[in-house]
Amino acid sequence: MQYRDDLGRAAREAMQCVWVLIFINVAVFLLNIGENGSLYLWANEYKFHWYQLATYMFFHDGFGHIFFNMYGLYLFGSMVAPILGRTRFLILYFVSGICGGLLHLAANWGDKYPTVGASGALFGVMLAVAMFRPNTEMFMLFIPVPIKIKTLVVVYALLEILSSGKLDNIAHLAHLGGFVGAYLYLMIFCKRDVVWSLKDLFKGLGGSGRSKTYDRHGPSGSGASGNTADNGATGSPQPHITHVSQQEVDRLLDKISQEGINSLTDYERAELQFFREQMQSKGR
Repeated sequence: MQYRDDLGRAAREAMQCVWVLIFINVAVFLLNIGENGSLYLWANEYKFHWYQLATYMFFHDGFGHIFFNMYGLYLFGSMVAPILGRTRFLILYFVSGICGGLLHLAANWGDKYPTVGASGALFGVMLAVAMFRPNTEMFMLFIPVPIKIKTLVVVYALLEILSSGKLDNIAHLAHLGGFVGAYLYLMIFCKRDVVWSLKDLFKGLGGSGRSKTYDRHGPSGSGASGNTADNGATGSPQPHITHVSQQEVDRLLDKISQEGINSLTDYERAELQFFREQMQSKGR
């Protein structure tokens, strides 16, 4: 029971990051803080500051803008935060938002109008869900059939590419920058957790040939759900473990809290499995 409680605590700590981000965004919106944190472009030399690449994502233009961004952050963040852990989730969020701002700056350096919104960061979080839980199905408004998250992300990306030249007051390149930043970060620093990546599109397999998934490994109460395949045996022999100390378990639980349960090595997973079975046998 203590083992499960600690895993649940790690998941709750990861979800706290999502709620803190939502709280900050809503507070900034309600307090109607000035535009100093908006992302001004190069042409506005007296208003542009580098820190705006981080602050612009906490500013929103109207209720509908912040509502849909925060709803998306809660929906997709609850799926991926327990997998990544609080530290890596926060890095993903800011890397996505900052890369979105940089791509928007690069393409619109002569524009004088500021950019606001968490959409770039949100698109990075969406991509992380697709890469970790590609076969999770969702119902979308006006679409009567469930859509796999990997399909949804690809469609969104294509729409943003096709819309990037339109003058519609939407920073489409910031959205694409969020995708790019998230993809690079996940492939470089979280590759062992990745189930599906863009290269699977060219294989025609959609990642279906891989058995890795995280639904069973996700701590209960994480808010994540889906229909992905089970991540059973990995094919490697199970290590022979005769004893796991409480100190070692505490270290592993701290690691889960910081980096997510999928940061554990196969041996560390085996240690926790041994400890859980040990606790179950004592409770009989």
